[in-house]
Amino acid sequence: RGGGHWIFVKEKVGAHHYKVHDPYGELDLVRGRYIHSNGKDRVYSKKNLGRRWLIEGPNSGWGMVVTK
Repeated sequence: RGGGHWIFVKEKVGAHHYKVHDPYGELDLVRGRYIHSNGKDRVYSKKNLGRRWLIEGPNSGWGMVVTK
């Protein structure tokens, strides 16, 4: 559960991780709580990020792609 907000996926790191900026801070993706307020350049696994982003199942999350 949550109030909802945006995170920015900055880049893909290897095959199974993403570097993100999260304005709320660093999220413990397994327990669903924030660890501290620094959310810059956090690396999250694709598996654990998907558990938060695709809550209603595969293809349920959404976002925007921003290009230069």
